[in-house]
Amino acid sequence: MYLLAHNVEIQERLIRRLKDISQFRGAQYETYVAAEFIKAGFSLEIENEEDSRTTHCEFTAVSKKTSRKYSIEAKARQPRKETTGIGNQLYSALKKQAQHERIIFIDVNITDFLNQVLNIMGEIKRKESGLTINGNPAPSAHLFITNHPFEYDLEGICENRTGFAHGFKVPDFSFDFRFTNIRDV
Repeated sequence: MYLLAHNVEIQERLIRRLKDISQFRGAQYETYVAAEFIKAGFSLEIENEEDSRTTHCEFTAVSKKTSRKYSIEAKARQPRKETTGIGNQLYSALKKQAQHERIIFIDVNITDFLNQVLNIMGEIKRKESGLTINGNPAPSAHLFITNHPFEYDLEGICENRTGFAHGFKVPDFSFDFRFTNIRDV
């Protein structure tokens, strides 16, 4: 919340959501994502959620260096689910109207993340070729899959936060993209 203090409008909206127990987990993750963008040198613009004519992403991130804008969506799975599926979160994020290039964060929220990465990537790859939104192929997005399993270690200090990035229909940002030489990297 400290990082969001410079943007009162976003901070006030998130504080309202954090106080609502039914929205807490999603608001907590959205706060994390917003803070990461601020640390990375972006300014944030809130979406007009009162405009009910369309759906909205969480916020727009604007690069202070390039002025490029990105539509940001953050989704967090509830803890203690039996599967590792993120299809519902991915679909929900992709069906939102985006004014700019999409960046989607999804928190998996499981204890055994490293052993499940290949399963999660397999699901994402299947969705790339088959997922449709309103009868059309799903749009592209830069995905950041994270894991913050705090709920599993409430009495200790859980430090196994991890994640990976993948370009959903963005081949040169793909999880398995191979560079030909060190300069390309």
